[in-house]
Order: sequence, then C-alpha cells, then structure tokens
Amino acid sequence: MRASQQITEAEATDLTTRSRAMMDLNLKLQASVSKAQTKTIDIELERMDAQEASQHLSILKLYLPEYFEGEKNGILALLRFKRVSFKASLMISTMRERFPEQTSDPAVVEDGFTAHDALEKLMWIASICDRFINYITNCSAESFDRIKATLFEMEPVERTMNFWIESIRKNELNMKKCGIELQRSIALLSHLAEVHLPTSLETFADELCMRSSLTQSYIDHAASLISRLRTLLQTKISIPEGEEEETKFLFSKMETLVTQARGLKVAMGKIHKALEDLRSRSLALSQDIAGPFKKTEEAAKDLSELARHLGENIALIVSDESRTEPLTLEEATKSMSQVSTLYAQPSESGSECSDTMSFIANRLRSLGGNLEELDSISTDLSITSEFERLPSPWIARASELKSNKAVSPDADEEIRRLKNEIHEASTALGVKDKTIEEQALKVELVESRMQEASKKASMVKELENKIETMRAKETEMESVVEKQRKDLQALETERQEIKARLDRVKRASGTTGITTTEGVVVDNALSLATMRENEALRAEVESLQAAVRFLREENRRADMLDPYSVQRSAEMYSWLDVPLTQANGNAQRDKIQQTASESRDVFTHLLKLTKESNICDLKSTMSQENGNRAGWRPSKTKLRYQVLQQRENFEHWTEWRDDIVNQEREQDRLVNTKKERLARDRARRHAPKNSVFGGFPQGLGHGMMGRAWEILGMQQDHRKLADRPVEPSITPSF
Repeated sequence: MRASQQITEAEATDLTTRSRAMMDLNLKLQASVSKAQTKTIDIELERMDAQEASQHLSILKLYLPEYFEGEKNGILALLRFKRVSFKASLMISTMRERFPEQTSDPAVVEDGFTAHDALEKLMWIASICDRFINYITNCSAESFDRIKATLFEMEPVERTMNFWIESIRKNELNMKKCGIELQRSIALLSHLAEVHLPTSLETFADELCMRSSLTQSYIDHAASLISRLRTLLQTKISIPEGEEEETKFLFSKMETLVTQARGLKVAMGKIHKALEDLRSRSLALSQDIAGPFKKTEEAAKDLSELARHLGENIALIVSDESRTEPLTLEEATKSMSQVSTLYAQPSESGSECSDTMSFIANRLRSLGGNLEELDSISTDLSITSEFERLPSPWIARASELKSNKAVSPDADEEIRRLKNEIHEASTALGVKDKTIEEQALKVELVESRMQEASKKASMVKELENKIETMRAKETEMESVVEKQRKDLQALETERQEIKARLDRVKRASGTTGITTTEGVVVDNALSLATMRENEALRAEVESLQAAVRFLREENRRADMLDPYSVQRSAEMYSWLDVPLTQANGNAQRDKIQQTASESRDVFTHLLKLTKESNICDLKSTMSQENGNRAGWRPSKTKLRYQVLQQRENFEHWTEWRDDIVNQEREQDRLVNTKKERLARDRARRHAPKNSVFGGFPQGLGHGMMGRAWEILGMQQDHRKLADRPVEPSITPSF
C-alpha cells in the first residue's frame, strides 16, 4: 500500500510538472503568436509605406528635369554602400545568435571558432562601407561625380552578401567558404578605398574611428574565443586523480584572461567614444599619430587569430572520430603550445611560448600599454585640427540649379535670339560644307584627268620612240635586202657561167678521144675525169638552184611584209619545233605529279593520326559520380572503344598506302616490259646500212654553195638528219 501510494504520488508530481510545462509552452506559444501577428501588421504597414513612397517617387521623376540623370549613378552608389553595410550588420547579428558564447551544443561550440573569422571580416566590410557613406555624404560636387564609378564595382560585393544571407535563411551556411568569399570582397573594397578615398583630415578621422572600432571588436572576439575554449576544455578533458589542481589552475587562468580582455575592450570603447566626439565636433588628430593606432589594431587582430587558432586546433582534436581515448590536460597543453609557437616573435624565447596562457597574458599586457598611449593621444586637443564639413553634394547641386533657374525674361529672350543665330550659322556652315565637298570632288576629278593625260603623254612618247626604232630597223632591213639582191645577181651570173661551161663539157664528152678547138685529141682517162667533174658541177648547179629559189622567196617576203615578218613567221611556225612525243611526256609528268601528290596526302594523314591519337587515360574509365568502373557511362568514353577506333583509323591508312605502292609497282613492271619489247623490235628491224653517197663528196658540203650553206647554218643539220637512226615515236602509257 505504501509503495503504491508512493508511485501514485510520484506520477501525480510528474503529471503536475508536465502540465505546468505544457501551460508554460502554451503561454510562450501564445506570446510568440501575438508577437508574430504584431510583426506581420508592422511589416504590412511598412510594405504599404514602401509602395506609396515608390509610387510617389515615380510620379516625381516625371517632373524632374533631365539633368538628374547625371547625378543618378552617384546616388545609387551611396545607396548600394548603405545596403552592403546593413546586410553585413544583419549577418553579424544573425551569426552571433546562431553561435552564442554560452551553449552546451558541441557542434555549435566547434563551429563557433570558425564563425569568428567571418564575423571579423563582416565587421571590416561594414566599417569601410560606413567610411564611404560618410565621405559621399559630405564630399564636393566634383568628388561626387567621380564616385559614381563605384556603383558597378560594388555589384559583386552586394551579390556575395545576398548569396550568404540566402544561405543563412536556408540554414546552409559554410563558414570556411564564407570566409574565403568575404576575403575577396575585402580585397576589392581595399582597392576602392585606395582609389576613391582622398587623403584629408575628414577621411583620416573616419579611418581612426574605423580602426578603433575594429580593435574593440578584435579584443571582444579574443575574450569570447578564450571563454568558448574554456567551456570546450571543461566538457571534453578527462581529469584523472591527482591533476584536479592543475586543471583548476588552467581554468582559473583562462577566466582571468577573459576578464582582462573584457577590461581592455571597455578601455578601447572609451577611446572610440573620444574619437567619435572629436569627429562630431569637426576635429581630427594629426596624421603623424596613425602608427600607434595601426600597431594596436594589428596586435589585437593577432591576439584574436591566436585565440581562434587555439580553439580550432582543440576542436579538431576533440572531433576526431578515430580517437579512442579522451582528451587529457597534457595533450591539450602541448597542442596549445605548438600553436602559440607559430605566433611568437623572434625576440620572444621558447620558454615564454611553451606556456600559452602566460604568452596570451603578455600579449594582453602589451596591448594594455598601447591602449594607455592611445588614450593619452585621443584626449590631447593640442594635436587636433579642425576641418570643414561640406553639405551633401546633392543639396549643393540642387541649390545651384535653383539659382540658375531664376532668370529674367530678358535673359530668356536673349537666349532665344542666340539660339536662332546659332541655328542660322549652323545652316550657313552646312551650305558652305556642301560647297566645299563639291569643290573637293571637282578637284579630285581634275587631278584624275591630269593623271590620265600624263599617262597618255608618256604612252605617246614611248610610241614615238618605238616608231623611231622601227624606222631604223626598216632602213637596216632595206640595206640587207639590197645586199641580198646584189648577191643574188652575182649568183645568177656565176650560174650562167657554170651553165656555159657545162654545155661545153657536154659537147666534148660524146667521144672517147676528144678533139679540142686547137686540134688536140683528149684520151679516155682525161674523159673520165671530165665526167666526174661534170657530176660535181651538176650537183653544185642543183644546189645553186635551190639557193636561188630560197633567196627569191626571202626577197618576196621582204618586199611584201613589214620588217618584223621574219620574227612573226618564226613565232607562227614555232609549234613545228616541238617534238611529236611532247604530249606523252606531259601525260607522264602529270602522272608522276599525281603519284607524288597522293604520297604526300598519305604522309600528311599519318601525321594527322599521330597528332590526334592520344594515350588512353585509365582514370577516365571510372564513373565521375561514385568512382565505380562497373557503373554505366557512354560507350565513347570506354577504353575499348577508344583503342578500337584508333586501330581502325590506322588500318584504313595502311590499306591506302598499300594500294598506292602496289599500283606504282604494277606501272613500273608494265613500263619495263614495253621497253624490253621495243628494244627487241628495234634490233630486229633496223640493220646497219652503207652511206648512199659512198665516197663521193656531197652537194651541200662542197664548193661555193657549200660555203653558203655553212654561213646559213644548214650543213650540219642535214648531215645529222641523214646520219640519225630512225626512233619509234611510241611511249609507254600509264
């Protein structure tokens, strides 16, 4: 009974606790619903205001003059800088809510170290955008006209911010990749700051405020990272018996470092507030004191990176799934010592770096000294200078346009008159331009005609020179013809004399013993010599007759044709000098050229195959998705298909080469067979023959006419034609 009563009381207590928890959850849910409804109402009202403002702006744009177009890009650049700064601040607040400092979730603790890198880069982007906003708001009209180029250069930065905000909304944030992308945006913004932000007191004051704000955030992050590392070590380190004091000492030292860092953060906040106060009063410190601020910022950034590196290294060791033993204090201390050694300066000894907490304490102490120096500098009004804060450029531009708009009616009339004069002057200039173009065309026409006339004059001069040359040649040819006529008359006289002698010899050759006019009898031997002489004279007479016919024909041509008739006739009958077997030679040459061309094509195709054929990559046989060779993939990517394709191409080339080689060998065999058959026929048909003329002298090479034929260059040709053997005009055909 008592046991059942105790169980009933326990169940009742449990039910009461659960009912209270349910009631609390219902109350929280109702409160969240009411807040959501209120927020929805506010959002809808803000949307209505935005739509109304957009419509109002679109209506106002219709009344604005066209000169607003020149100022639009600068205003859009200012709005883009504001959007980037707001989005960076929004990402910072969202990431801090997602990775709180006090949490028990191990995944959040491990990713929190990497998130601080992205937070620092987002803080830098927001600060530099604020510098641009302050500069654009108070710059001159000329500087505002130059700043419009940043509108398009800032587009990739805003696109990066939109992408990572969407990733945060979808809970797909990758901190390492986000840090890399933000580093690229930082490089772009640094370049824009060097190009567009001038060196002045106002921009220097903004720079000091930015450095102090970043230094404060670096110190805050260092304190948060050390606190997060302390929480991680408390949950992951296994404390054996006897080492509780060392572990407690380490945790207490880390807590002391966190407290010191937060104190330095408060001191840096005071310095930042002093700088903001100076800037609000249009005062700026001297540019000579930029070194301490830069040095302090770098020291705070190094401290934050050291703390983040320590936390990432410990988180990597803890998250190693291959570990079977828990993390020990000695292993954690050794890992932190290795990391602190990487950040040690050359002046620091190894013993100082081995104790990480002492190393961080020394860095905090040095940073505290730098903050004391900055505090004294920021409160010293003797080194400050006042700068002039200009009104916004769009205000100055609007005032200028308003003052220009207030013009008297007389000025309007003068402007209208001047516009009419300008229009008339432009019309007159157009007419003059047209007249000048016409005159230029006429000048070009005259110049072209002058060039043609000069060409014709040079051609006439050349023709006159040619006519003089032709007249000189005509005179020379007339003298040659006269000389040939005289030679012809002399030859006819000689012919008559030879004829007379021949008649006398014929009359005297009728008997064996010839009686002369003086009564002397000629014997038989002398009669035989006379007969031989008659034969020689008869041959010489025939030669003289042929020469006379030739000279008469030449004389007739010289009388009928122009001086160039000999050259013209030579050109007309030049086709007779071409051998009869020329066509077959051309065909054979074409065949050889065709064979050479095919051989070159074969060799070129071989070079193409060696260039296009690649060694098959065995890695390509694996599937890209899961790395499995048995998976499906296209047939053209398979190794067997590639090898067979290359083998098929090579076999096609081999067949082509063998066809050409076999064809040439067959043609060579046919040519050799025909040559052997022709040689046998020639040896059988043509037997050696004796000379027709025997030992007697031949007509063309004997006597006076022989000398004439030697002068004309015809004796050797006739002898060569007589002695040349008959060659068959048959050539092998392919």
